[in-house]
Amino acid sequence: MLFPKLILSLLLPLSLGSNAAELKLFATNYPPFDIANNPQQPGFDVEVAVAAFAASGISVTVDFHPWARIMRDVKSGKATAAVTCSDVADRNEFVHLSDAISTTRVAMITRRDHRGPVPTVVEDMRNKKVITINGYATQKELIEKNIQHLSVNRVKDAFNVLLHRDQDIFYVGWESAAYTAKQLDITELLTFSAVSNIEAHPFYLCFSKAWPESESLVKTFNSGLASIKTNGELKKIYVKYGL
Repeated sequence: MLFPKLILSLLLPLSLGSNAAELKLFATNYPPFDIANNPQQPGFDVEVAVAAFAASGISVTVDFHPWARIMRDVKSGKATAAVTCSDVADRNEFVHLSDAISTTRVAMITRRDHRGPVPTVVEDMRNKKVITINGYATQKELIEKNIQHLSVNRVKDAFNVLLHRDQDIFYVGWESAAYTAKQLDITELLTFSAVSNIEAHPFYLCFSKAWPESESLVKTFNSGLASIKTNGELKKIYVKYGL
């Protein structure tokens, strides 16, 4: 599937109403799920969203922004939906979740030369120098557990801090971090540790409750998602990204 350009709207066809508004679907750079500035390979979740909407007759394009801004726009109704969204309690008041579009594991990443025991549970990060991504579910978990941490806006920035600024652990989704580390050619400098008491969790599209007819749009998307599962298109996207 080719994406000639990624811009900030997705257009709702006349089949969903002659006065349908222009929709706005946003993603943040979170490879391999969402990859900015790469029209040929814009990310697994982006391609799934495009394919699912297309199966329902909706032509989709996506714009990339920082995650914190996306959540503000979804909450206010300036955005229709966010791609690669976790089911976080404090979002439930302003979003409808689609059916799951992908899953991720959580990783605690240390430098290969890190001294001390390998972390295995979230509590192992207490009293450590921890980094996470601003606004992500991993940060919300650290806040809920009152674990001190530093937040940055990009996975790339977090790796820079981990490797060069005397930090201990980077807490983030495994697949995104592994993809970015490979792109930066730093995989050999890192150790990835699974969190033993946390299972892989799903990602969704988060549709703004403030957007007109959002519940109907969720049903339309879910119908398209079911179609691409049945016709094999979803499996092809999995293979493309090695997931």
